[in-house]
Amino acid sequence: MFITKEAKAPLLLPLYRVYESNNIFLCQGKVITGPNIFHLIFTYLIIIISVLPIYVIICPYIESFTILGSIIIALTVFFILVLFFLTTTAFCDPGIIPKKNYVDLSLPKGRTAFTTAKINGTVIKQYWCVHCNHFKEPRSKHCYTCNNCVTKFDHHCVWLGNCIGIRNYRNFIFFILNLSILSTIICFTFIGIFVNLCIKEYEGVKLEAIYNIILEFPHIALYIIYTIVLSLLLTNLFIYHLKIILLNKTTYEDIQGLYTEGSPFDEGKFTNLKKFFLSPTNNKQIKWTECVKVTL
Repeated sequence: MFITKEAKAPLLLPLYRVYESNNIFLCQGKVITGPNIFHLIFTYLIIIISVLPIYVIICPYIESFTILGSIIIALTVFFILVLFFLTTTAFCDPGIIPKKNYVDLSLPKGRTAFTTAKINGTVIKQYWCVHCNHFKEPRSKHCYTCNNCVTKFDHHCVWLGNCIGIRNYRNFIFFILNLSILSTIICFTFIGIFVNLCIKEYEGVKLEAIYNIILEFPHIALYIIYTIVLSLLLTNLFIYHLKIILLNKTTYEDIQGLYTEGSPFDEGKFTNLKKFFLSPTNNKQIKWTECVKVTL
């Protein structure tokens, strides 16, 4: 199937219906996500199943632990923020670069073909993408899961089932941050309840009291262990991303060991941070709902 400017008997179809990609389109092309939709559903379920029972566990202790009322409000706020940033990251065009048609190009084809660009004194090779039929932009990469080249490709997130690129990386960071805060709040809440039970039932946090409370309330002990591990992992992940943001690197560039002597895109930590959090979101390069002429 070819998209052409002129056709004898053209068929008008929305671009998302004929575009060669593994992405899933919803709402007649207005919403896009990656092909791993079941990974995303699993992530939603894990978060919701982990959080909702907490209300049932916490509420009985509100009278004996008065600060719990405020904690429940904070818990609800961060729970909503987590779901919001999860949704806006997963259901977002990460910065897909339009594919080109062989017919319109007289350029070399093959994995070894490349051109160069000089950025701040550093020569960067732009390799030919045999799947999208164009030279890759600096910092872009072809995602084989989604079958797209993505601008400022960071990584393909298996938990969200979507690529993380220039258009959704910021929301991804906010998702990690809020999920880290949420798990930390839950962790300290259950530690507080656990200590309160030890004092109330055994007049102190003694070894015997800890052992008996674990036997009597195993779900609280399990939640403490679970949220400690989760909080540490998420906090570590956020710190890692904050570090590469300060250096103006992507996860892919960092893992591959590119720019070991400093990124040519580095403008200083303060400027890097300011641009990351305050720059407007880039417009989509592809209008998915736009109708195109197609010949079968």
